[in-house]
Amino acid sequence: MANYEHPRGGLTESIRLGHMTALQGEIVRSASLDMFVVGALFIIGLYHLGLFAARSKNLSPLYFALFCISISLRSLVTGKTSLFVLLPDFPWDTTVRIEYTTMAIALISFSLFTRSLYPKEYSKWNLVPGLALSVLYGVLRMAGPGWLYLRLLAGFQLVIMLITISCVVAFGLAAWRRKEGAALALGAAIFLAATVLNDILYNRELLTTGYYIPLGLLVYVLANSFILGLSYSRAYASAENLAVKLQALNNTLEEKVVERTVKLEEANKELQKQSLLDRLTGIANRRAFEAAAKELLNEKGGNGSLYLYLIDVDHFKKYNDYYGHLAGDDCLKRIAGVLDRTASREGASAYRYGGGEFSLLYKGDYKSAQQLAEHIIQEVRASSIPHQAPGASGFVTASCGFAVSKAEGSGKFEQLIEAADLALYQAKQAGRDRYCVRKDSFLTATAAK
Repeated sequence: MANYEHPRGGLTESIRLGHMTALQGEIVRSASLDMFVVGALFIIGLYHLGLFAARSKNLSPLYFALFCISISLRSLVTGKTSLFVLLPDFPWDTTVRIEYTTMAIALISFSLFTRSLYPKEYSKWNLVPGLALSVLYGVLRMAGPGWLYLRLLAGFQLVIMLITISCVVAFGLAAWRRKEGAALALGAAIFLAATVLNDILYNRELLTTGYYIPLGLLVYVLANSFILGLSYSRAYASAENLAVKLQALNNTLEEKVVERTVKLEEANKELQKQSLLDRLTGIANRRAFEAAAKELLNEKGGNGSLYLYLIDVDHFKKYNDYYGHLAGDDCLKRIAGVLDRTASREGASAYRYGGGEFSLLYKGDYKSAQQLAEHIIQEVRASSIPHQAPGASGFVTASCGFAVSKAEGSGKFEQLIEAADLALYQAKQAGRDRYCVRKDSFLTATAAK
């Protein structure tokens, strides 16, 4: 007998002579064992495909399924060649291509499966070269001539051994680090590695034992099926435990919602309060001033007219340049305290408008509004805050402009601000340390006594 395609030409085993019944019985027993292994691997592969379909984010069952199915197909065409018992006329060349192509797929899926289980123990530097060589050899077997991939078989068998050893080392590291199921996987991987070595030596005609990779793979597959099943079992137990805790949490959810709602409302009130305060001076800020002014303008009826004051610290930029910004901040805090106390005493509200400028809102008659402006100028002057910068009067003073509105509606707010600002400008032009009132179409500047 001759074989001009395969490196191992002719017969690979001794011719067996004996009674036909005995020889047929031996063939049937061998084929039955092979079919059992094929069927077991194929069913396990389909089972793990189902696991992957149910939980597609976890790729381990997919790699394991591909590994099982590829080895199942390979087992059909190796050993006692169960395929030829079922299909005696099946092409030999196609059989060899199936044998080596499925081996490449099995090697790729085996590497990916090991990497998915133990990524720290099986690094990408071990994974990538083996994958590249396996894919290359698989392509050559699918598309290239038979003599080419068969001549490269010895090199690929070396790749198989190196990848198998690196995976066994990864399992060993995982077992040493006490990873779940790693000890069992290590034992199965060592057994598989031994069968791989046996089959390579048998294929090279260095041993006469026969092909045992299907048996090694069956042991390995059963061990890893147990590990994956244990992982899914623990995940299911964890989900049940979470469901119990969730039920217990739902029983008290209403109370917690009420409690947290109350706390949230309190936090919102505090946050809203803080958002209306000026961080530097501690009095109400411009946002609070604008909201209060529009609300007062929208009020119907009430006692007296609404007066809006703008107060500016005289030569405040010179104060900052002369004493520094920290001293300027301290000056603003003291002025804010003076204005807040004066306004509260006379029924008004004080606000930080921005920079060295403040604002007041007051509702009453014109005489008391004028007295309030005079008291503001006097109290700032009486605070005796030194101001020795060139051009200043020796102490911190303030200028004030205010305007009155009798009309209702928030649309009057901008007009009122404009009138008060014009009055403030007039007070500064008249010499500072005084107030000026915008009433109707007239401006009146008055120095405080």
